[in-house]
Amino acid sequence: MFTRLQQRAAGDRGFSLIELLVVVAIIGILAAIAIPLFLNQQSSARNASVESDLNGAAQAVESFNATSGAYPTAANIASAGIQVTDGNFVFYTAPASGGTYLIRGCNAQNGTWFVWNPAAGGLADDTLTTACSATASGVGTVVP
Repeated sequence: MFTRLQQRAAGDRGFSLIELLVVVAIIGILAAIAIPLFLNQQSSARNASVESDLNGAAQAVESFNATSGAYPTAANIASAGIQVTDGNFVFYTAPASGGTYLIRGCNAQNGTWFVWNPAAGGLADDTLTTACSATASGVGTVVP
């Protein structure tokens, strides 16, 4: 039996350099495909988070209007109870006389702006080019 094991071991030589290079190349190709897709999923998740925050903010503003009989102003928007996810910024623009409110939002890492405009049917991409931060000027009142 010992001689049989020696004969079998003599025939095993391992992998050749070419076989190893082919495996490494295949792994490299798969990684080159998977990494950009993963990064795109992170961006999509951040955008979905902003959209969710804007939807929740619109519901809070409408609820405030239903209970108090008026939309919140820039001064009392904090009392509307709007919740904002970490990393997102939400801005409220109070309605002018006879107008409608706007709620804008973005994520600090993505920088893509979205707007909730009830007069235009709700959520849409925004055309703002302002940098996304808590101090974005000309956007509206930042929601705490």
